[in-house]
Amino acid sequence: MKIKINLNKYLESEKFNNLLEVQKDVFSILEVKNNLFCQSPTGTGKTLAYLLPILNQIEMDKKGVEAIILVPTNELIHQLKNQLLKINKYLNFSYFAITKNLDYDIEKNKYNKEAKIIISTIDKISSLQKKSPISYKKLKYIVVDEVDMIDNFKQLEQIKKFVDILKIKNNVSFSFFSATLEKNLQNKIEKLFKIKAKVINLNSKLEKKININLIKILNNDRLETLINLLKSNQFNPFFVIIFANKSKEVKKIYDYLISNNFKDIRYFSADLNIRKRKQIFTEVRNQKIIYLVTTDLYARGLDFNNVSHIINYDLPVDLNYFKHRIGRTNRSEDLKGKIYLLYNQNDQEKIKIIKNKNKNLTFKNLI
Repeated sequence: MKIKINLNKYLESEKFNNLLEVQKDVFSILEVKNNLFCQSPTGTGKTLAYLLPILNQIEMDKKGVEAIILVPTNELIHQLKNQLLKINKYLNFSYFAITKNLDYDIEKNKYNKEAKIIISTIDKISSLQKKSPISYKKLKYIVVDEVDMIDNFKQLEQIKKFVDILKIKNNVSFSFFSATLEKNLQNKIEKLFKIKAKVINLNSKLEKKININLIKILNNDRLETLINLLKSNQFNPFFVIIFANKSKEVKKIYDYLISNNFKDIRYFSADLNIRKRKQIFTEVRNQKIIYLVTTDLYARGLDFNNVSHIINYDLPVDLNYFKHRIGRTNRSEDLKGKIYLLYNQNDQEKIKIIKNKNKNLTFKNLI
């Protein structure tokens, strides 16, 4: 594995003395442009795993887009953009993150048609191609991150349609990443894109033992059960994420906590505009918030090392999302987070399914 000198300088600046296992495995496959499915636990370095071989292979001194990275949310676009900004201090390459200001960027010609890497959702990059086409003759890589969420959004077919429109003649490497990438989804992707892909599955090897504290809902009142937990003597929060399924439920929890005099609290959902979501994202990074109430939108791919508590106000509709929720904490050796699940009798069967699919999880009844 030979890494460019300037890319090594970036790794040294971030104190990456040794690449993580997923990064080594992905590097060996993508550097020779093979197709790939990569399933690895949340917080194990998947983002850098695909960025390293791409940045190592692209030809910085030549024009033309060589990599497209597709993600399901605007928040992940901004996170990737920030990571590339750090790396770019050492490599000096061009990239373009397609944001909500797409029409303005096109009108004012404020985007780089010669970017080496484009980061986008499939909706935005498809819109750009219709309004102001970019040449992809030099394209080498298409990465789809959080692919199971993209599949839930019914966007895999949209990606295939976009790829077909490009009429790419050269050999492009397709790679798909997630902490939950099951065999039936892999089969669906191979059939849809007419590819064969190598598989990296590090879940069983890298998953940590995680304790889930079960709290039975009292008097069929989730809100009151939540308040009792937050006010208990054992609860000493630094940064708490409270997950709920629906945006209206998130707002309801937020209002209830405010009415009970909780401070430094925000809520985060798809109902908020992009500017407000970005503001909250920044406040979390700057440690201005103690309590964040959110939908599963926030459970995907966002990297924060300061989460002290995860509270599952309810179980996700797609039980695979539970793994992404609880992966928001225990990402740092310095901060061991606690995870709670509020449940009632109707949740018992779902909890059993989660137990059977995730042998690294231990459930303990607190109440």
